[in-house]
Amino acid sequence: MSKYVLGIDGGSTKTVCLLADLHGVAYGRGESGISNPNYVNQEELRETLRRATEGSIASLNSSLFEIIGVCLGIAGAGSEEKQNLIRGVMWDIVTDLVARYPSLGLCDGFEEHTHIQVHGDTVVALVSGAGLRYGMVVISGTGSIVYGETSDGLTAFAGGWGHLLANEGSGYQIGTHALKAIVRASDGRDVFTLLEPIILEYWNCTSTKQLFLYMLSGDPTIADIADLSKMVDKAAKLDDHVAKDILKRAGRELAIGVKAVATRLGFLNQEFPLVLTGGVLLNIELVGAELISRIRCELPMAQIIEPLVEPVQGAVILALERRALT
Repeated sequence: MSKYVLGIDGGSTKTVCLLADLHGVAYGRGESGISNPNYVNQEELRETLRRATEGSIASLNSSLFEIIGVCLGIAGAGSEEKQNLIRGVMWDIVTDLVARYPSLGLCDGFEEHTHIQVHGDTVVALVSGAGLRYGMVVISGTGSIVYGETSDGLTAFAGGWGHLLANEGSGYQIGTHALKAIVRASDGRDVFTLLEPIILEYWNCTSTKQLFLYMLSGDPTIADIADLSKMVDKAAKLDDHVAKDILKRAGRELAIGVKAVATRLGFLNQEFPLVLTGGVLLNIELVGAELISRIRCELPMAQIIEPLVEPVQGAVILALERRALT
């Protein structure tokens, strides 16, 4: 019987599940929506994880196969309470799928607390780039966080407090800064910016007032506002100085978080891997360039890594490592 592990990476925009063999080679992939437990209820979480998991196994042609381990890295799953919730939901999902798919089984002795790992998305992102649980990772996508681990298990983070408190350097913050720049320019409190026509067109608004009413309606989600970071990048590439300043500020904020975590973990005067990931960092050059420039000045011994694989591969690695220990 063929043996596989499930690796899952989930956040505030999408959730990805890989079905991988014992060499880490992916044979199935499923995707779904938001799985951050701070933004969805338990039933929504269950449905998101179920769709991603079932999508990963649905196309497998193997006649008989069994799952020997599961690892999830989920944004917002930093507390033991959230991890237990997610673990229980995932247990229900895999046992239900086994009942519905005659070719699918679980390995002998498969237990909820032994074979299903739950971490924050930071852990799997770190492992995807560094290959192990040592070093630091910067994630900037819809939200943002800086996380680090030492070789003896000491951890620290900066940011990641949610969009209301501290998501500096995130897509959401970039989007909100862009919206504020538009209304400031409209009032005459600041200079004109290309962000106004670009974002108005993107959101099908004909005026700043209509944009204001759209915001009041509550329709734009956190992800919608974070998505405006693409429009800020578009304006920056047209040499809009307001847009450029917003993106550079995001990079500076992330660098501040890196310095704070490095200080707390004692990384200031030693080499350590620094993994950069997330949609903003990987796709908006100006943010990453500003961050890297500041890191090279303030933490010259940091070994900057832009992963060649998705963060979900880190979940696969951890699932395989746990399997080797059991």
